[in-house]
Amino acid sequence: MKKLSLIVAVLESYEVVRRQLLHLEHVLTPECELILVDDGSTPSLEETCASVNKTFDFTLHCTHDRRPWTQPRARNIGATLAQAPKLLFFDIDHIVTADILNVALEFAGDQLFWTRRPGILNEGGAIVTERQVLLEHGLKDDTPSVHCNSYVIRKQLFERLGGYKERFCGRYGGDDIDFKTRYERLVKDGLAKPSKVRGEGYFYPDPAHVPELFHSLRRITHKSR
Repeated sequence: MKKLSLIVAVLESYEVVRRQLLHLEHVLTPECELILVDDGSTPSLEETCASVNKTFDFTLHCTHDRRPWTQPRARNIGATLAQAPKLLFFDIDHIVTADILNVALEFAGDQLFWTRRPGILNEGGAIVTERQVLLEHGLKDDTPSVHCNSYVIRKQLFERLGGYKERFCGRYGGDDIDFKTRYERLVKDGLAKPSKVRGEGYFYPDPAHVPELFHSLRRITHKSR
């Protein structure tokens, strides 16, 4: 039985998807599965995913949705497909480490975040943190941070919250704040445990700085996915 379902929704970003699959091949355990929701890529990510040998449980779901912003729907689809009682959502420019997975697999609370530091994946899927490389990828601030888009949550609680509100589809922004607000309301009412922060991962300093890795952002003006 799976204990943890990793879910990432992505638009294009073919090369970073390939690198992520190479990286996750070395950190995912048999207790994990990866669900990649292709959020309307043209061409789809099927060929990219097939180019990497994967020994972990993997699902690719293509939405074929070409609206400007459909990540709320894509994340809900990923949660529906998940087999595990805990969901780990992350963005494609975030790097999930073995440390995060170990913490997530043992976590018995309701919602878990982790600390992120700048880092990238090289062509072979290995994590690189050398400052010069990070500067070449747009590093401006190396302060550790927590991001509301990457977290673990009990699937039952995610469903109780109704997942992400799909009224945000077609326009960027607000979906994460809305989800966070609804979660905090449950905590205030004593119906959910407060979020915890444990574990450490990485994030690409500036996805827009490396268009050869990430999509061109042409569907979202002045915003990154």
